[in-house]
Amino acid sequence: MQSKRRKVDGAFYNVMKKERNMRKRFIKILAAGIFMLGTGASEKIFADVGISINPGSWNAGTGGSGSYISWNSGTPAGGGYFSVANTGTQNVNLKVRATNTQNWTLSPGTGLNQFSLKWGQTAAAGVQPVWNTISSTDSVIPVPLSPAADYKFDLKFQSPTQVEPPDLSAPQQTSLTVTADPAPLLPSAYTITGEWQVATSSAVSMIGIDSQNNLWLLFVYEPYGNATATVKKISPDGTVLHESLVPVACYQGEISNNIGENSMNDIDSNGNILLLMRTRVCKLDPSGNLLGLYYTPGCTSVDACEDPLGYLSAGANGYVYFAHSASLKVTMDPLTTPFSTIGYNSFGYPNLEGVNTLQVTNESVYLTTNQGELYEFGLEGSLKRMISNLYSDTWPDIGQTAKDPFGNLLAVGTTEMGRRLVRLEGTLFKTLAILEGVASGGMAVDSTGKIYFSQDDGRISILSPQY
Repeated sequence: MQSKRRKVDGAFYNVMKKERNMRKRFIKILAAGIFMLGTGASEKIFADVGISINPGSWNAGTGGSGSYISWNSGTPAGGGYFSVANTGTQNVNLKVRATNTQNWTLSPGTGLNQFSLKWGQTAAAGVQPVWNTISSTDSVIPVPLSPAADYKFDLKFQSPTQVEPPDLSAPQQTSLTVTADPAPLLPSAYTITGEWQVATSSAVSMIGIDSQNNLWLLFVYEPYGNATATVKKISPDGTVLHESLVPVACYQGEISNNIGENSMNDIDSNGNILLLMRTRVCKLDPSGNLLGLYYTPGCTSVDACEDPLGYLSAGANGYVYFAHSASLKVTMDPLTTPFSTIGYNSFGYPNLEGVNTLQVTNESVYLTTNQGELYEFGLEGSLKRMISNLYSDTWPDIGQTAKDPFGNLLAVGTTEMGRRLVRLEGTLFKTLAILEGVASGGMAVDSTGKIYFSQDDGRISILSPQY
């Protein structure tokens, strides 16, 4: 059977010897240094797998031995010089590798006749990406790409520190190959496959799932009105791996029932724990240590908040998104300056009311409202669309949202037919499960598509995908 794979490659780097020391040989890189990742044309294999890459080349510029990057300080969050688009009809996984056709060696670092090549996507505007090493074997870009979606990234080329022999003059051609493999099919349904009883005398709320598929939960115990909060990390097999008290500074002076409300917690792109109170956000590292408090704008006390932050969702682009309780406004902030006021950038409609849920996916920010509407914004705040009249047998009264491993929006809510799990597909909503016996609570999805629900009675229900 023919492989459903498309490879795109091209040619590349010109380096010539410009000067020579008495004992050490160095290089200068000329302006002809070019990376190419394909023609940019839309191509499909088997009519379901295909990618296109734009632009088709990069001129690295002229200079001496050192590093050259396609990134610049004006690159927005989630942006990059190159864009790989999924032109097929199914989800794909992207892989990348590099080879050199001349006498240099591709290595993690640089040295004698050794160069390195790295890729990265901007997480915060004005900050260089985290650079990931490209080798001669396939490296996965860890973002499954859905049809018509794209992924942007930059390249960093690091030239050899020394070249031998010194009279090297032939152009160095480095080939970068991007491969699209079919990703697993989307689940057609979900079934309940497990249940844990994690608490009997305390309220349990979902925090999120980390990159190792460990489940993080928040436990709140309130004897005589004095709240105590604990975070726990639980492995996929139900083993408690970590437990620590939440610092009192996170919730001191807060109304106790704000601690642990659903849709107020998440795990950020660095694995840190985010807990949203009424007047502040508390950030903890994976060991439970306090990293910082971030304050709600305009809220000097619990009782003096006209438009408090009601929901949060952490994006893979490094930003944390907050929906306001009293308006249809979203605030985004990288939360990089501890003990500061939240408010890096805001968008939305302050004159509209009634947010039900907030969810950030790979490409979009989704808000559902109590007026039966769904708003989809770009990650930078531009309105993509609004879908109204959601209250029907197809789209229930939404209580929870989450994203699946491919960036699709999942939601749970109630209709006359009962509670349903649904997935947004275009402007339609596909029912995946009837949730009998699964009470309201937090919702999180791991990288395999397995869904975890925290429930008011201290149970965790587990739903597994069916294909």
